Amino acid sequence: MTCGETPLDQPPDSSQPAEPDDLGEDFDTLFATDLMEMMFETMRLRPNEDASRQDTRRKAAVTALAALQAHGPVDMMFAAHAVASHHAAMECFRRAMLAVNDPDAASRMHRSGIMLSRMMAQTVKDLSGRQDRNSGGKTP
Repeated sequence: MTCGETPLDQPPDSSQPAEPDDLGEDFDTLFATDLMEMMFETMRLRPNEDASRQDTRRKAAVTALAALQAHGPVDMMFAAHAVASHHAAMECFRRAMLAVNDPDAASRMHRSGIMLSRMMAQTVKDLSGRQDRNSGGKTP
């Protein structure tokens, strides 16, 4: 490491937190866009997949995210976590089915898929509970 470099495992120099009034009205849009990009990065890229198929998969992920009706940054994080967990669980189940010659690997992948499915379900339940509390128990 040369002089002046910050190690990657150390936080950068801290800055003053933004005041809510300093965030501007574009904050929710920028946050949601960044969150969706991070969610897309959790999705498996298939070899030789054409751009139209990738676009379809991204649209499906956005549809799943929108279906969770998240409002506000924390709820959006819960929703993105649920969608990313779903993709990870499905990938584990896919790999379990492909591991026909390695029963130990298949078992591990299957257990991981089950754990991720439960985590996704719990995240959706937690998000729903947050939404109920934030709406005062009223349904739209």
